[in-house]
This record gives sequence, C-alpha cells and structure tokens, in this order.
Amino acid sequence: MHTHLIVKIMRKVLFQVLALILLLACEKEDPGIKSGSFIDNRDSREYKWVKIGDQIWMAENFAYKSVLLEGSNFKIWENGHYLDSLEQVEYERNRGCLYNYKTAISLCPPGWHLPTDEEWFDLESYLGMKKGEIQKKGERGVAENVGGKLKDTGTSFWDPPNMGATNESGFTARPAGVTTPFDSSITSNNEVVMYWSISVDPDSAFVRFLDDSRYGIFRIRYPKSYPIAVRYLKDDPKF
Repeated sequence: MHTHLIVKIMRKVLFQVLALILLLACEKEDPGIKSGSFIDNRDSREYKWVKIGDQIWMAENFAYKSVLLEGSNFKIWENGHYLDSLEQVEYERNRGCLYNYKTAISLCPPGWHLPTDEEWFDLESYLGMKKGEIQKKGERGVAENVGGKLKDTGTSFWDPPNMGATNESGFTARPAGVTTPFDSSITSNNEVVMYWSISVDPDSAFVRFLDDSRYGIFRIRYPKSYPIAVRYLKDDPKF
C-alpha cells in the first residue's frame, strides 16, 4: 500500500514537471529572430533592427538627410518632397528616403554597411529560398513566399493585395517608390521598394525589388545613378 502511494505521488510530480517543461518551451522566443533599436548620432534618429539568422538588419528604411539637392543633380530624394511639411515629415518617417548608390555608400551609420549581393543571398536562403535559384535574375523564392516574409503586413502602406505579406522575418519592408536622376517625382509609392547591394561594376548594381502583387523577391541590375531605398547590415552580428 505504501509503495503504491509513493508511485502515485511520483507520477503526479512527473506529470507536473513535464507540463512545466512544455509551457516553457512554448513561451521560449525563436532564437533566430531578435530585435531592438539603435541611435544614429548624426541626427539622433532611432532605427529599429532585427536579427534574422546570423545577420542583423535595419528593420526600417534609412532616412538620414545630410544633403537635399535641388534639380537634376539630386543625390537624396526625401519621399513626399512636394507635400506640405507636416505630411512630408510623416511620410519620410514611415518610408525613409531614396539614395543613389554613391550617396548610399557614403552615409552608412558607424558599425553598419551596405549589404553585398552574397549577404542578400544569406538572408534569402535563411527564409527558405532554394539553392538552385539564389543567384538567378528576376523573381525568385515565389513558392517559399520569401518576398511576403519580408513585407510589412496589411495595406496601411502597401497597396492591395500585398500578396503573401506576413513579415515573419521582422524585416518590415515598406514601399518607397521609384524615381530617376532626371525627374524629381516619385512614382509607385505604395507598390514597390528597391534596395541596394554593393557592386564593383562602375555603372550598375544588383538590387532587391519587392512588389505589392508578388510573392517572391526580384534580383535585377539597376543603374547606380538612380535613387532607391536603403537597408544597412550591421558589421558585427551582435548587440
């Protein structure tokens, strides 16, 4: 009788221990994704960051404005440049600014850099893109919804349908539009965003291109003189 009671108590304790382990496992954060923020001391602006795999990416579009030139020699376009001041500030806060390649390289916050094409590959691979299509041009990662995993959810910024958007990576890509060195107007504000990568080619670089109506992420060559959005990558993947 005494032995039977001890076994019964031990079973009850074991059940409670297993239940506690299961609860802790469910509450444990994904070790592959962490987030925080940092201050760019040049203008005291705070930027969010997110750790995806072994990399730490800015989790919002860059928006530092050291120079805003007028006319056809624009180096930085502030998104919403022709809106009134209150709208302009709000627009830029949410979507960032557009930079040509030379300016994007020159404005890296200390400890951060413009990602290489290979570092974009690492991100895309971590999000499930097949090895066989990593280095291809055009849209890739459609079946794995790689673009959707990077895009901010909903239609507050992206136009409908914002295909596949889950933002499960925490990258929070928001549309910033496109323009040219010859026209200061910004188009497709709510439809697309493009990001630079480092390139030794004097005239063009591979960029990543996300679209409101696509599941994948495009890899295309783009003229370095054209301004697009910027996401920097941290030099040291630790905070």
